[in-house]
Amino acid sequence: MNDKKNEDGTTIVVNDDIDRIRKKVWGDRTPPVVERKSSGIGPDRTTEMSDYFNYAQYDRATRSHTFYKEMIGAMLNSLKARIGNKKCTILELGCGNGTLTEELILLKNAEIVSIDVDKNAIEFTSSRVKASNLKFVRADALKFRADNHVDIVIASWNYEHITNYKNGHELARSIVANLKKDGLYIEGAELIGTFQNEFERQKAFIDYHEEIIDRALKDGNADTAEIEYLAMISGITGISHHKRDRETHIKEMESDGLQLKRMEKFGPFTKIVGSAGVYFFEFVRADDVK
Repeated sequence: MNDKKNEDGTTIVVNDDIDRIRKKVWGDRTPPVVERKSSGIGPDRTTEMSDYFNYAQYDRATRSHTFYKEMIGAMLNSLKARIGNKKCTILELGCGNGTLTEELILLKNAEIVSIDVDKNAIEFTSSRVKASNLKFVRADALKFRADNHVDIVIASWNYEHITNYKNGHELARSIVANLKKDGLYIEGAELIGTFQNEFERQKAFIDYHEEIIDRALKDGNADTAEIEYLAMISGITGISHHKRDRETHIKEMESDGLQLKRMEKFGPFTKIVGSAGVYFFEFVRADDVK
């Protein structure tokens, strides 16, 4: 692979690693090109993740992803413990392929608004997840404001698509603007290891995604391995997947009105990935903390 430039003009410095992992996943096949389409994110544009992912394959991959079930289970347990049998309102940031949405509609006392900036996510999920207590809205999570403050804001693997490396605090601000004073933000996230420069950032993507790819290949989950490769390329090239390290992500969330209440990592627990991995978070509004 020849040297290439990221969208911000920086050089891709992990070409040998990319080639090695590409051969693991794709063999002699040519991977899909990861690039932002003209319809991609921005004013009056309509797509985001579907610029470089097929939602049907992404749906299959998500359900086979290592640690995803544990993360979703923790999110749902947190949600159920918080609301009990009370009526509640839920705002889901990023419906994506709907694996979380389809669980939320089973909460009979919940009224759910699920948003996504990607029109194809809305179309894919709304075609297969239907309920009287669910409403889909195509909207930018950084700008969306619910008609009324909600009890719960929830998001699964979405912050890295919603934000870039410059505006993470805007997500926290938007969550606070939509959340009741005693509300809760529940998040499932993928994080990479700490990095101090562009080389370390790219290597952190390689280390985390290769770990998940190897696990997927060992288990025979080709869809997961292929999607993880595309996610890795998206992150390295700056197309999307703007993953942070744990401390930076918490700092961003706490910079504009949220405060960490609880955190749990589900894996992987290996020396090479370090603090990277799949996480569950609970945040409350900072003005609720006494």
